[in-house]
Amino acid sequence: MARLELASGDGLLRLYCSPRLKDSVKAVPGALFDRTADCWTLPLTWGSCVGLRSEFGDDLELSEAVIGWATLEKEMLFDLPHAKTQAWD
Repeated sequence: MARLELASGDGLLRLYCSPRLKDSVKAVPGALFDRTADCWTLPLTWGSCVGLRSEFGDDLELSEAVIGWATLEKEMLFDLPHAKTQAWD
């Protein structure tokens, strides 16, 4: 099991998981281990989330803050452009 949280104010995701999962985490571009915080950090991007979900599947637990961010990001990336093109039809 891995838990993904939103880091406060620094534009990063924090991933907390067992050290046994390090190879899976390292497969996601941008993943770095933060020894001070004892967790992995990743850029706060849609690609990071997709990469983590690809590696961990249902074993990736998302915090409420990550779910909220991802919902808004999805709307901006996918729903809003679609809505704009539909308005012209």
